[in-house]
Amino acid sequence: MRKLILLLFLPALSFSQSIQVDQDRYTAQELIEEVLIQSDCITDVVVTNVSGANFTDGSKSFGYFDASGTEFPISNGLVLSTGKLNTISEPTSNLANDFHSSWEGDSQLEEELNIDSYNATIIEFDFVPNVAGISFRYLFASEEYQFDNSVTCKFSDAFAFFIRKADETTYENLAVVPGTQTPILNTTVHPYISDNCPAVNEAYFDRFNFDAETIFDGQTKVLNALAAVIPGETYHVKLVIADDLNDKYDSAVFLEAGSFQSSADLGPDRLVQNNDAICYGESIILKPATATGDQVEWYRNGVLLQDEKGDQLLVTTPGEYSIELTSTEGCIAQGNVIIEYYPQIDYSPAELVACGFSDTDIASFNLPESASQILNPSQRTVVEEFFINRSDAENGVNQIIDSENYNSAEATVYGTVHDGFGCSEIAEINLTITSETILNAFSICSGEGSGGKEIEINKLRDYLFQQNNSASDFQIYLSKENALSEDSEILTDISFSELEQGELYVKILDQEACLGFAVLPIQNAGAAELPEDLVLSLCNANQEELLLDSGLDSNALEDFTFQWFYEEELLPQSSSKICVSQPGNYRVEVTNQNSCVSSRNFEVNLIETATIQEVEIKNLANGYEVEIDITGNATYEYSLDDPGQFQPSSIFSNVSPGIHTIYVRDTKGCNMISKEISIFGYDHFFTPNGDGINDTWTVHGIATDYTVQIYSRYGKLYTVLDPKNTRWNGKFENVDLPAGEYWFSLIQNGEVGLTGHFSLIR
Repeated sequence: MRKLILLLFLPALSFSQSIQVDQDRYTAQELIEEVLIQSDCITDVVVTNVSGANFTDGSKSFGYFDASGTEFPISNGLVLSTGKLNTISEPTSNLANDFHSSWEGDSQLEEELNIDSYNATIIEFDFVPNVAGISFRYLFASEEYQFDNSVTCKFSDAFAFFIRKADETTYENLAVVPGTQTPILNTTVHPYISDNCPAVNEAYFDRFNFDAETIFDGQTKVLNALAAVIPGETYHVKLVIADDLNDKYDSAVFLEAGSFQSSADLGPDRLVQNNDAICYGESIILKPATATGDQVEWYRNGVLLQDEKGDQLLVTTPGEYSIELTSTEGCIAQGNVIIEYYPQIDYSPAELVACGFSDTDIASFNLPESASQILNPSQRTVVEEFFINRSDAENGVNQIIDSENYNSAEATVYGTVHDGFGCSEIAEINLTITSETILNAFSICSGEGSGGKEIEINKLRDYLFQQNNSASDFQIYLSKENALSEDSEILTDISFSELEQGELYVKILDQEACLGFAVLPIQNAGAAELPEDLVLSLCNANQEELLLDSGLDSNALEDFTFQWFYEEELLPQSSSKICVSQPGNYRVEVTNQNSCVSSRNFEVNLIETATIQEVEIKNLANGYEVEIDITGNATYEYSLDDPGQFQPSSIFSNVSPGIHTIYVRDTKGCNMISKEISIFGYDHFFTPNGDGINDTWTVHGIATDYTVQIYSRYGKLYTVLDPKNTRWNGKFENVDLPAGEYWFSLIQNGEVGLTGHFSLIR
């Protein structure tokens, strides 16, 4: 079921024809000598041991295979399996799972590869080489390769090609990952399966199979086994494959016919697709690893290199290189390798410009910003490291740590350009510090001691854009130091008095890049010094005139022009003074020879007659206090009982009880109003002795509609006072009453409003 599901998911990977296998066509001796080797330069080939399956139906676990007409990468040769040979040709959807109880493993394979082996197939043979190197081609296929299943990383059958000199006991395994001692297993060669099963030596993995030429679920690429040998010596080879842990999920190793031969190995191909090509401009030395010869011939793309006769070749250009080594016996050892080069890294020098002033020695540079100048966007390159000198860049030492904030004087530094393949180039980065420019002065109109914000930030920015149309923005500062550190940028209006030297410092920006600093002089064109605004009063419209004076010094009038406005409408007068007779808002604008305008405002109000809102009377210990509350638009003065004597205060103190008149007028004397007030009181004692002083008792501050009853403390009524009879002489029925305390009641509108007592003194 597992294989059926995989077939449904990936129907495109389809191979309709299987390889053919034959266990009887060749004997083991013939498979080695006539199929695998086929070389006169390898002699005395003798098979010394064969061990494999012993199935009751006679099936073997090794034999000949023919892949003609299929997509299998080896056309024919010898195959060793951990199952029945015939099972190899079954559909991939089947499971290769052949075993029988008496099929044992191999102790040497267990010891060398640390496995628990079952179902071992072994062919051992001796041979004598006549050259100094041999090689053969093979691939490994297994049911242990599981598509999209991390068990691929956990279990693997094992195989080995052991070789040793016949008179020695130490073997070397030739079935290893090229350039390493790692044996070829599905756990050591596979693509990415999952995070728990990452890719390992993926360059040597060929494919997963779903409906392929064999029953196996996956296979490696064709690999090359190499061995250095001594001509004339006898060597022993052991080809062995076995299941690990159990006898299920079989595997096989396919050896290419005729590939076991004299070899002058030049190493693996250096290919772009394998990520091991040569960097542009670099060279590589080719030298056979396993062979020597009396005659050496080198070829590039099939063309003999006439002048190359040595045992090594310096390669500086791509191509397919091959070598032929011919011994004195006439045996030829051949080797070839494809050398590819990565594309040349296209890069350019860069210049980073830091903003500064003429006295700026050191500035801050963001070195990674040079990448946009250095790199060709059509290439996938990056600039990753930066160095102070080329030697450090070449050796990769003393890297600049904080490259985004690199403080430096004007200099040249170096960046390493990487292409992702391990190749690099070194690009120069010139660091330049610009000097400031001097802009045309920005004029303002400021009077001495004006205290205003004469420099308007929006007008200033508009002026800067007129001066530099290539800028996208500006930053404005009061000092060089602030401009360099980008501290305290000016964002609002400022006054001329805040400038230290009559200059502002501007950082000119293009997007976020600094184009340079500029010094902007601020020129004060001056303005007329006018007095403060005035509020004036007018008694009667059209009946009197007020003089409005601009306030300018009469000695400087000829240097100025004047414009007068009434309620924002221009008046025809153009002198420094005018007379007006209408209330309202007037303004004069005084313009100097530099077109600077000063203005003074006049508010002319028609004087209102005061309105008395309230008169507050307070009874204090030393008399009464009267306070007058009014409304009106002018300045007013006050009088009590005497319209010829006024005071600025609205409060009168020590006022006696009685009827009084208050007067209010404006200080210009335009209008005056009056109001009578009454302060109620009574005599606290009287002395009716005929001396003319305090001879009678009365009440004060009340004139009409009242009665006062006077009686003893026991309530005996003696007399009644009213507006016609206002005073009492201390008599009852024309008889003097004795000295003492007497009581009174004030009655108004039929109700008692006040009671009290007083003393009669004799």
